[in-house]
Amino acid sequence: KQLIKMWEAELEEREPAEIASASGRVATAAFQQCKRHMRPFFKQLRARSMPFDVVSTMVEITSFMQQREYVKAHDAYIKCAIGNAPWPMGITGTGIHERQGRQHLREDKVAHVMNDETQRKYLQSVKRLMTFAQRAMPPTGPSKMVLNGSMI
Repeated sequence: KQLIKMWEAELEEREPAEIASASGRVATAAFQQCKRHMRPFFKQLRARSMPFDVVSTMVEITSFMQQREYVKAHDAYIKCAIGNAPWPMGITGTGIHERQGRQHLREDKVAHVMNDETQRKYLQSVKRLMTFAQRAMPPTGPSKMVLNGSMI
């Protein structure tokens, strides 16, 4: 919530000409979408209905961002968003023998964000907040930054 308020304050401090420009409207729309997509996240936290693994990952991301360790926060985000499950290669289960390494597929290695549209939206918003935080509160050294193609 603190980052959302900082981002909103930064957007309000812009010049009227910058707000009316195409890039200004895009930045405002990105902020409003981020704020809207974070609402279900905060509601789930208040209702204590969020899955524990998602909460623990969000705590990890938040603590790394507070320490300005953006590379570690990004790694935790990728682990939550994509997971670390092996990608299936080819057709599975076609014979009587299982594929080698198939027994290593467990529930904790499956990405949960792909299963739920709401989780996908607020996790995308977390990534936008990470990008904003890196710009608003730069780390102590360049090795702690994540390079992005765009700022939004």
